[in-house]
This record gives sequence, C-alpha cells and structure tokens, in this order.
Amino acid sequence: YPILDAFPYATTSPIYVIVGGQPIRSGPDAQYFVAWIDRLESGALAHKDWNSQEERAESLETIRRARQEFIRRLGP
Repeated sequence: YPILDAFPYATTSPIYVIVGGQPIRSGPDAQYFVAWIDRLESGALAHKDWNSQEERAESLETIRRARQEFIRRLGP
C-alpha cells in the first residue's frame, strides 16, 4: 500500500528441495507436464502468426528441450 500501478500483479518462484542428497522427483508430475508440453507444441505448430521463421524455430526448440527434460525426470 499504496499500489502505484493500474494493474497490480504478483509473481511466484519455485522452491527446490533436496532430500538425502537427491532431488525429489515425481513420475506423475513429470507425465502431467509432458502431456501439457505436447498440447503446447500442437498449438505452436498450428499457429500461423509468428514474427519470423527464426522465432518459430527457436520457440519449437525451447518446447522440445522442455519435453526432453521432463522425460529425463521420469527416469528409467
């Protein structure tokens, strides 16, 4: 107070936890995010209003790397 902005907002940050020297991993959580990323990629592939082919390629590559990370977190 006082809020000096016409559109107040808040941000959050993840909390990283390590137990017994190993990061906590949740297979169901990772599966959820793989499915979410797959839907995101489908939308990105269908989108036609990219500013450039470079922007499209970079965005799709970021999505691909994110998917790979959550697949990695699923474990063996």
